[in-house]
Order: sequence, then structure tokens, then C-alpha cells
Amino acid sequence: MTEDEAIQILIDEVGLNKMKVLASDIFSHGLNPHRQPIAVLNENGTYNIYDGNRRISVIKCVLWKDTRFKKIENKIDLTLDTEILVYVTDVEEALRLIEVEHTGEAGGRGQIPWEAFQRDYAFRQNHKQAIYPYAYEVSKICNLNRKSDFRKIPYTDLDTIFKNEIVKEIFGVDDEWDFTNVDFIKSTYQKLRDAKTRGPYSRYLPRLKSEKELEEFKQLLFPNTEHHATPQLVLPSAVEAKQYGDDFEPKKVFLPSISNQADTTSDAVEQSGPITYTSTPGSEKRKNNRYKVNPALLFQWRGKGINIDHAVFKPTLEFAIGLQINTDMELRRIAAYLYRLLLEIALRYWCIWYQANEGAFNTGSIANYNKTRDCLFGTTSTEVSFISENKINHVIQVLESIKHPAKNHMIRDCFKGRSVQSYCDMIRELNNIIHGSKEHIDKTTLEKYDDMVLKYLVALSISLNDPI
Repeated sequence: MTEDEAIQILIDEVGLNKMKVLASDIFSHGLNPHRQPIAVLNENGTYNIYDGNRRISVIKCVLWKDTRFKKIENKIDLTLDTEILVYVTDVEEALRLIEVEHTGEAGGRGQIPWEAFQRDYAFRQNHKQAIYPYAYEVSKICNLNRKSDFRKIPYTDLDTIFKNEIVKEIFGVDDEWDFTNVDFIKSTYQKLRDAKTRGPYSRYLPRLKSEKELEEFKQLLFPNTEHHATPQLVLPSAVEAKQYGDDFEPKKVFLPSISNQADTTSDAVEQSGPITYTSTPGSEKRKNNRYKVNPALLFQWRGKGINIDHAVFKPTLEFAIGLQINTDMELRRIAAYLYRLLLEIALRYWCIWYQANEGAFNTGSIANYNKTRDCLFGTTSTEVSFISENKINHVIQVLESIKHPAKNHMIRDCFKGRSVQSYCDMIRELNNIIHGSKEHIDKTTLEKYDDMVLKYLVALSISLNDPI
């Protein structure tokens, strides 16, 4: 076997990308001085490398101008004539050293790997990003710097906890934790540490599905404490200000009193029954208006000047609007099911109508239209009502081919700025939530999906309406 063949086998086994990373490090900083390659002298005067084959191989690849390593910059002016320190020994000792080096702790005689918190501390001291940034900030504030400090809550679990949306909501954190508020972080950590949860947080938090489980968790965090609400002033968002202009009047609403700045329980006004959030004119009639700053469009449905009162849409929309939802997290969990229900019922109704009104569309402009018809109509009623990435793609294509000029313009406006792929991505995420591979929709995405679902219903309705 030639040396080139041996190097190629090594690259195939290790992976080219990892070899490039190693080469970049060596040609930037040199070989690691406390880990010299280990070599054994042969009888013919040559050497066999027992430990360090990757290092020697990438050095030769770069200096031999191997095109796969052409982007590696030689910052230390290493050449083929540069002397490299190598530890030369016999076969027996070489094998012993390799065993110590590559078999982990080996009962204490080998290298003990870093704990996750030790690695993050070293990264931060070297001005690099911590792998577990939330855990690093919390452990630094709470003076957790020994392995025993993480027996109650493991370091990696701290990261899981502090980036969990349920935990943020319970402690009144709207967006991100304020790690400059040292007292609040210490208090939060202590409450989480004292809570006697069933199992570690990494397994416990994902199982919090029902409101009963959520309330039990709150009681673990705040035992023997009644939850009150404090009236706070809600200012109009840009959406509301534009929609209502000077008619908008900010109102006081009851928000949870738990705060990341101070405990306001002593001044709280007790709220009996479910919390009702009020932010826009007329919203007192609806129970789920949770969006105090950026109201979700779908749940503020007013028709937008388009007739979307078709029997198929109206009951479902009114059902969604009338739901009593008290927290962001509840809405973000249930929204996927509501969206899916609206999308599928609307699709089934529209497909039945479309079969009798196919002539209103310029179907000749749609590539492979037979495939589109098969996708839309299927062979059973179940297939017709099932919404998928493929089906919503075909629906949008058909809608945008409507012959009536005014309707065509209005429908295209509905989808303006949103690619067909964005609708396909939405359907995929909704299905992931419904099938359990994802827990909920994040706040920003929820607002975007509200708008997308509403525009989709409006576009279908435009086609269904009488000629304009």
C-alpha cells in the first residue's frame, strides 16, 4: 500500500470535513506541544507513526498541494523541511501510551473528560459561545461551579428549563430572561430547585400538556400561594393604531402578577373567574383576545370587507373566536388544530363548488392540470377533505387562474408576499404539532399563520362570491 492510499483510507474513515478542520487548526496554531505524535523506529531506519496519523497526514496533504485542502491558509509558514517534535519509543510502550490516551478515564489513569459546565466555562473564558448559554448564565449568577452543585438540577437541564416557553410564561418573561436582574434569576432558580417534580425537568416539562398538569406545576413552584391579577395599561399596537386610528382607547386588563422585576402581589386586585383580556373595541364580546400588543388577525375576524360568511367558514371562525383561552401557551397549542379544521372544511366545501364552476378558471394555464384535478378531487370524500402540502399548492395555483379580472387581482393580493412554499411549510408544521413531533407554535409564527389562514379563506371566498 502506498502512502497516498493510506492517507486516502484515513480521510474516508475520519471524514474530509474533520480533516480540514484539523488542518486549519494546525496551520493556524501549530501542533499541540503537549501531545506529540508517537513513532516507532524500524530496523531499516524508517518510522511507523503509532499515534498522530491524522496530524501528519493533513500536514502532508496541505504541503503537497492536495486540491481538497487548497483553502487552508499556512499562517505559520510550515514547510516539508520544518522539524516536528515526535516521541520515539518501542512498540510495547507505544501501545501502552495509545491505550491510556484513547480509552477514556480508564479507571483514573486516562484523561477525564470535561463536564458540560466545565466545557462552557472554558469556551466563555476563550471568548467563544457557550454550548448551553442559558445554563451558563444561570450557573454563573447562582455560583454553581462544582459537579456536586448540579446534582439537583443537571447543568444541561438548566438550559432546557430556562429556554422553555411554559417556564417563561409562568415567571412572567415575555421574550428573554434579563440576566442582569441577579436577584430574580437567583429566586427563580431556587423555586425550580425546591420544586419536587416527578422526574428530571428534561423529561417532566415536555409532558406538561393539560391545564391540570400546568396548575400542579405552578403549585410546586409557588406552594400555598393564590394567583392574583394586577390591572395594567395596554397600549395599541401598530396594527391596532392603523386599523382604529384615533378611536382606539387603551384599556386596563388583568394580567398575571408574577413579574421578573418585582412581586406586586400585595397590590393585586383579586380576579374571580377566568381572566379576560381586553385590547380592542368590541373585543369584550370575545373571550380569547390574548394578544395585548400584536393581536392575531384571524381571532379578530370582522370580514375585512369580503363576504366570508359562507356556512362552511362562519361557524368554525365563531367557534374559534368564542373559545375561552387564558394564556398564550394554550392558544399556541390549540391553534394548529383550529387552523387545520378551518383549512380542511374550507377545502372540502370549495372543491365541491369548484367541480360545478371549473369554467370560471383558466385551467389551460396550469401545467399538468390533470395531476392538479386528481390531487384536488381524489377518489373518496376523505381524500377531498384532507389538506396537505401538495394540495394547498394546487389550490393556490387554481385560485390565481380565475378568469374574472377583478377577482384575479384581489386573489393575487391575498397571496402577495407569501410564496406557495411558505403555505406548504405552514401545513407541514401544523401536521408536526398535531402528530406530536412538535409541541406548539411560537408567538411570531402564530401571528404569521393567523394572517396566512385568513388570506387563504378570503381568497377562497372571493372565488365563491357573486361576480364583482
